Parts: sequence; C-alpha cells; structure tokens
Amino acid sequence: MITGAGSGIGLAMAIRFAAEGARVVAADWNAQRLGEAVTQIQASGGTIVGVEGNIADQATALKSRRSA
Repeated sequence: MITGAGSGIGLAMAIRFAAEGARVVAADWNAQRLGEAVTQIQASGGTIVGVEGNIADQATALKSRRSA
C-alpha cells in the first residue's frame, strides 16, 4: 500500500512497484490525482486499486486494508 500515490514520491513508487509486477493499493485524498495515477498505471499494464481518502481516517485505513 502506498499513501500519497496521486503525486510526487508516492506516484513514483506506485509506478515503479506496478512496473515490477506488484499489485498496488494506492491511497490519496485527492480523487482527481488518484484517478489519473490509476489510469496511467493501468494503461501501462500495471495492477492498481485506488482508495480515496485520508489514510489517517480509520474508515479509509480499513477500506485500504480490505483492498489489499
């Protein structure tokens, strides 16, 4: 699971792990950036599940864990 996967280092990590064959669970509070990241990684053949929300929120954390 990668938090902040919609931009910056989080996005770079998500792209790299997906390219290496990992099933990525990506979390970000910004739905637009997260959606763009998911689209980009899926278009390159990667496997990714996007979870929108603040990972500090218990409901988001549980949803992320269930997606893994």
